[in-house]
Amino acid sequence: MKRRQGQPTITSFFKKPKAYNLDDAANVDKNFPNNSECNEQSNLSFKVNSGPKTNFRVEGIDEEKQELPLRGDHDSGALSLTRPEKKDGKFRALLRFRIESGDKNLEKHVLNSSKNATYMSPIIQNEVIQTCSDIVTEKVIDRISNAECFSLLGDETMDVSGTEQLSLCIRYSISQISKLLFFVEDFVGFIPINDQSSENLANVILQRCDELNLDMTKCVGQGYDGAANMAGHLSGVQTRIRENYPKARYIHCASHRLNLTLSNVMSVPAIRNCLGVVSQVVNLFRNHSNANKIFQETIQEHAPDSKKKRLLRLCDTRFIERHDSIIVFLELFECIVMALEEIAQRTWTISSTASTLHSASQKSEFLVSIVVCEKLFSLTFHCRFSFKINLQI
Repeated sequence: MKRRQGQPTITSFFKKPKAYNLDDAANVDKNFPNNSECNEQSNLSFKVNSGPKTNFRVEGIDEEKQELPLRGDHDSGALSLTRPEKKDGKFRALLRFRIESGDKNLEKHVLNSSKNATYMSPIIQNEVIQTCSDIVTEKVIDRISNAECFSLLGDETMDVSGTEQLSLCIRYSISQISKLLFFVEDFVGFIPINDQSSENLANVILQRCDELNLDMTKCVGQGYDGAANMAGHLSGVQTRIRENYPKARYIHCASHRLNLTLSNVMSVPAIRNCLGVVSQVVNLFRNHSNANKIFQETIQEHAPDSKKKRLLRLCDTRFIERHDSIIVFLELFECIVMALEEIAQRTWTISSTASTLHSASQKSEFLVSIVVCEKLFSLTFHCRFSFKINLQI
């Protein structure tokens, strides 16, 4: 896309994150910071010069750590100086925040600029996002290029639109001042996948590595799940990549193997039924306000000192993450039983469900099974953090 003459350039630099409530700017202190100091942490900050002394500055968004989406549902058209009924995104909220903080130049620009020169359109916002992505990726690739070796990590998943995406990460070694060797894992992009054949997957991975200018002769490992198209020793992705780069040894992702091991527990009927009851109880209290009200009142009366006030859902796919859910369930078990008993005595539509769950939770098979689950998941609790720190390859 070609720029019009005089159209501003967008620069991005890194600064320490500052926490602001972007959606409630009217209630925030008006002393908005004016100065920024660059450092090595990735944040979003850009300046648009539309006049001699006019500038836009968006500060304090640390997209990596705060996970704040920049775009909004209604982020086009003129910028309203009052809080809109519909969310228009963090970008426009920060501009409005800046104006409320007393930036007269910005206010003048917003009020007087022509509609095709406001520099607040979705196109500009997407350009900011892409620019930040390019800068972060460039810094990551610089570190990888200086590493002695690296490994490829990939996994497929479907996004909310139903498009299959290949998540590609690079794990590489770095040396600190103390000359100790550390391993770092960085995400380098999602790749849309239309053809899930091993040949196509291998091609898109190698193409992405070529686009990133990675020296594949330094690639010493590959880490994927155990699916045939990825791990196959005859024509899988790992085999096709090793044909070109023999040092890229394949290792089945350790976290995935642990998750598969835990998922096999579901083949035991007693454990499967136990976790099914736990899931239904959690859904009952989380999805029905009346049930949750009784549950909270029961906790307040019988376990006022408990720090846990809400049950956690069981993760559908990551069995290793179910440990916390089971721990909270056991901690509040007495309150759960009393709340279910009270709900069962009401005339609500969920009373019959509560009665069934109350009965199921009192059976010896359930009680033994949930204790077994707690013990089993506790054995893998430390593995979860170990794999996050000392990752797969």
